Amino acid sequence: MRITPLETVSGERFSKPGSMTQEHFDLLIKIAPINSNKVKLALCDYFVHGYTRKEACEKHNVSQGYFSICIRKVNFINDTVGYLIKYYLPKYLFNERNLFQR
Repeated sequence: MRITPLETVSGERFSKPGSMTQEHFDLLIKIAPINSNKVKLALCDYFVHGYTRKEACEKHNVSQGYFSICIRKVNFINDTVGYLIKYYLPKYLFNERNLFQR
């Protein structure tokens, strides 16, 4: 099975509401520079449970502007972790076109 770097590395597939598992979200939020518990709960509702931005913000009383900034932070961290994968996986998993394959 071949997966292009865009599928494995970029966070595009995780930028929609409800697109992450709870475990994936928990790991990302551990390294995110976000301290507010209510923002973390709103982000969880957005990324894991599929709430819209507006619903998550209203439920947890979070500013939509700040929430958008935090979404970008989580997406940036997700993308960065994806790009770091090649330094932690054996080189034989990548072919000459830098495509991840199994």
